Amino acid sequence: MSHKAIIYFCIWTSFWSAVFNHFYMAFFADFNVPWIMFVCMAIFFGMNSMPKQAPGMILSAFCGLAWGQFDFLLISLFANQLGLSGEAASFLAILVGTTITMYIHIKLLGNTPLGCMPFIFAGVCLTFSQGGSNVPGLAFTLAVGIILAALCAIGQQFFMKKFPLREGK
Repeated sequence: MSHKAIIYFCIWTSFWSAVFNHFYMAFFADFNVPWIMFVCMAIFFGMNSMPKQAPGMILSAFCGLAWGQFDFLLISLFANQLGLSGEAASFLAILVGTTITMYIHIKLLGNTPLGCMPFIFAGVCLTFSQGGSNVPGLAFTLAVGIILAALCAIGQQFFMKKFPLREGK
């Protein structure tokens, strides 16, 4: 990116991040996870994603939330039904749950909107960050965070076209 494109992109991204965070804190503060919006941006930009991929990313993140709940169900099952210790139940649940999740979303759904593994893993780990609770807050904030990242990427594309990198600069 050219120097000008970087400057404008930084301002654009910072502005929309502040706007989204402001409205989140004003209207959805009870969800108490605004930082997730910025995790979404890190994943989105780390994958060099395009705005058109956002709907599939949101669906994949929602799948991750469901798989996180499945992991908690397995932990409970292994602890309560098999009598395993908490550590052993967690180990086995994560081994089994993650294997199933990855196989389904890489092999069976890899070429669909449900095949975005980074956001599936985000949904799972964010479920664990909340102890299996706050699912509506997680779902809302993941969706908003991915939309924020897509909006920022639209600006990035615009500024890269408007201020192209020139040879020698």
